Amino acid sequence: MFESSPAAARPRFRVDPWAADYGSSLFEEGEARAKPGVRPFVETSDWDRPVGAEVVARPEAIVFVDGVQRTEIWGFVEVGERTVRSALASIGVGAAVCASDGAYVDSWKIDRVFALAADCGAEPLTVPAGAQLLRFVPEWPASSAVTDAEDVLTGAQAIANAISKRRRALERHLAEEMAAEDRLVVLDGRLLFDPSRATPVVGLAKTIHEIYLEEPQRALVPRLGAGERTPVFAIDYETSTRYSWFLRLAPARPINHSLAGIVRLETPDVGRDEAVRLANLTAFHLPAFASKPEHDPRAPQNLLPVGGLERRLRHEMGDALFIRRAIEDHLMREAAT
Repeated sequence: MFESSPAAARPRFRVDPWAADYGSSLFEEGEARAKPGVRPFVETSDWDRPVGAEVVARPEAIVFVDGVQRTEIWGFVEVGERTVRSALASIGVGAAVCASDGAYVDSWKIDRVFALAADCGAEPLTVPAGAQLLRFVPEWPASSAVTDAEDVLTGAQAIANAISKRRRALERHLAEEMAAEDRLVVLDGRLLFDPSRATPVVGLAKTIHEIYLEEPQRALVPRLGAGERTPVFAIDYETSTRYSWFLRLAPARPINHSLAGIVRLETPDVGRDEAVRLANLTAFHLPAFASKPEHDPRAPQNLLPVGGLERRLRHEMGDALFIRRAIEDHLMREAAT
């Protein structure tokens, strides 16, 4: 009689809970990049088990800062024989404040961008739109060699970088303005700046671009339960350090992939003790703001206050069709002169 052998592990399809229109909550690796140094044993050397959420008093206010953007129209700037890819875009940035006296949207701002693949001396473009004047201010990437429309893909990426550059600057300034004592400021997205004051500011990356950790510490991330986090670890870049941790916001369905519902949070080099305090604060309070699939197609990572803020900002940006027609009418009048 033959001994039975264990069945070989067969591949299983697991779904990403985000709606397909929003892509994946996991970033597809692109070109290899120089990786920063990682120090996993900042909080503890014990990575065998998750860190449970400790009971932490809620600050006076939890503030969520986020921005949205929309490309209104694509085009090119023609200067003599030179052609530079460009686009007109709208950006909205604001803060959703959740305090003891209620929740509200604060300090929102709408900005218009004349995004260019490269600096070509373009002037701001002012477009009449009903009773408003929409002023699109030139912006281009910090460094770009794109000067020709032939490289369409590179030009489009440069445009995206220019818009993102303006949006990140607006989000950064607003986060700095909203930071105060007894406030937790959560910036939706990676924390790409060092706040000017030592106040609680946390960046929340809802798309996992990189795990950073190596085995065996890496194995803890998919084993996190709802409300559990990893120990705090440090990410050392060339000129700065970030403290970071992973947190699962909500339970995942059995059919979801193992990293569903997990976000990575980070804070500047505020010191080990302050970073651990912020990690405990987010682990205890942020799961209460997790969205559900019936509320948001990027649930649970797109937190409820952020989803509401995004809807408000898109409304304040104005009707896309109306703005496009206003731009075309303005250019037609210019062409007729």
